[in-house]
Amino acid sequence: MTICSSMNKRIILSTNSDPIYYNYAEIVVKAWRKFIPECKISFSYVGDNESHFKHIQEISDDSYWFKELPDVPTSNHSKVARMIIASEYENDICLFSDVDIIPLQSEYFNNLFDISEKNEGIACAGFDAPCYQKHPDIGKVPVCYMVGRGSLFKTLSNPDNKKYEELIESWKDVLVFDTKESINKHPFSDESLYRTMFVKSSIPRLGVKRGWSTGRADYRIDRVAWRDANISKIAEGHYIDCHTIRPYSETDEVLKEIEIYISGKRNEKI
Repeated sequence: MTICSSMNKRIILSTNSDPIYYNYAEIVVKAWRKFIPECKISFSYVGDNESHFKHIQEISDDSYWFKELPDVPTSNHSKVARMIIASEYENDICLFSDVDIIPLQSEYFNNLFDISEKNEGIACAGFDAPCYQKHPDIGKVPVCYMVGRGSLFKTLSNPDNKKYEELIESWKDVLVFDTKESINKHPFSDESLYRTMFVKSSIPRLGVKRGWSTGRADYRIDRVAWRDANISKIAEGHYIDCHTIRPYSETDEVLKEIEIYISGKRNEKI
């Protein structure tokens, strides 16, 4: 793996071996390559399955393999791995995304990159979600679609330039605002952990509204209202993204239509 000194736009992804997430890796990467073709894909894998890592290596531009840690659940480790690898690309504009969310257009994400490039700070899309407007989540922002220069993520998460092992240790047994901040505990929320970092940092957060209706993001195919998706609008670019069902299903009609849209061929699978 070679880290370039010139600025790139970069998508940051991570997964463990849980099929709920891992099985979406390929279609998600293909979607990012379709809609933001100039972007580099940096993908971390957390786990001990070599074949899973090799697959991640094959589909991404840069890949990272984090072995399992005895006292850190791989689901927690996978979440913070995005912050660790984004910090490696100090000159790049990095966009965090979830491995089970499929982008479905270019315009929204190009706008996020533009905001980040033109302003000094970390753009936080979807900060206007109702859940972040009330206790105990005030001060949190969604990690999915955080966008900023890698140097900002490094300053935010590792201002003392700790080595990987020391950094992981520093994120254990954290208790500031709620009980979800510790990487070695369950439940864990990277949003909670990063809130403790933001309050100690002077890095500006650039709020980017998404728009929400009945508790769900606008222009999203959402797993909680899966059958409400208008299949005919997928290829029109109506939707921004898809928050996928669990588990992945090759026979699901909505997913099949998304795969057709991404591949560009009605009779070809992703």
